[in-house]
Order: sequence, then structure tokens, then C-alpha cells
Amino acid sequence: LLFAILISLCGCKQSAPTQSTDAPSTDTPTPPTEEKVEISQKPMYALSLIPVNESTPAKDGGTLFVYSHQNIALTLPEPEVADKIIMDFLGRMDRAESYKNTLITDSLEEIYATLNRTLSYQLNFVPARFDNSILSLSGTEAIYVGGIHADLIGQFATYDLLSGNLLSLPDILHEGITADTLYPLVIAALEK
Repeated sequence: LLFAILISLCGCKQSAPTQSTDAPSTDTPTPPTEEKVEISQKPMYALSLIPVNESTPAKDGGTLFVYSHQNIALTLPEPEVADKIIMDFLGRMDRAESYKNTLITDSLEEIYATLNRTLSYQLNFVPARFDNSILSLSGTEAIYVGGIHADLIGQFATYDLLSGNLLSLPDILHEGITADTLYPLVIAALEK
């Protein structure tokens, strides 16, 4: 009964069985029609920032140090532009690796034992803007080698997706506006 009610509420109806005949049909079969499908290609823009976490064990079996960074995968209509941006990003990760290596010293084990807390260095980015002309990455560098909290430093990189060039402030300011005149404009906009 419940099934019959559901079928009637849904408007589903069972069709009556059709009768088949053994007589050959005199109608000419109609050939299937071919539909024309338009295929359009659009340029592909894709970005992946893949997290990588590495850890250094402490002598007591805990984790002495954690290093967090990212690998990048970037797809653009112009592969050479993507390669140029990837190389710049990897250069940033190489500098982070170099800095991390200066932090890991024998004295770090003593700091870890005193604090009883894992020490760390992280450099991670998120996209602030990504469209067909600009890729802007906002990054945070967090360094914890003792103290109340980690030291945080902002890192930013904005790329022109037509050339792969790293953009600086003068590249994006309108004519007549300099870095010196930008500050009062930002404060006025924030107050508004």
C-alpha cells in the first residue's frame, strides 16, 4: 500500500504492456540523426600548493623540530610563463631551506629540553588573487625557536601571468601615485 501511494504521489505510472506482432513492418527505418556538438577550448589556469612537513627527532624520542613548506604545481596557457613563476617560487623555498638549516644547531636540543616543546620553521602561502592576468600569493613565515610565541613575518609575491614577471608596487600603481602617496590613501580608505 505504501509503495502504491508513493508511486501515485510521484506521478510515476506503469505503462501498459505493448503487444508485439509478427508481421513485418512496411515502414522504412529512419536513420539516426547526428547532432553536431561544438567543442570549445578554454585556457586552463590551475594552481596547487602542496604542503610538505619534515621533522627532526629529538634525543628523547620526541620531535625536536618541524619544517613546513610547500611544493607548487602551476598550469597556465603559456607553459614557459608557468615555469618562470615556478622557478621563482622554488627559489623562495630554497632560501627557506637554507634559513631552516641555520636554525638546526646543537643548542636547539638544549632549548627543546628546557621548553619541553617542539620548535619549528614554517613558510606557507595561500593565493590572494588568481585569475587570467594576476597570481598573488600571501605567505606567512613562522619561526619558533623559544619564547612565548612564534615570530611571524608576512611574505607576498604577485606575478604577471602574461610575462611571469614578479610585480612590485610601482608596477601596479596608477600614474601620479607613488609609494609615498599611497599610505594616506590607504588610511583614508580604512577610515571610510
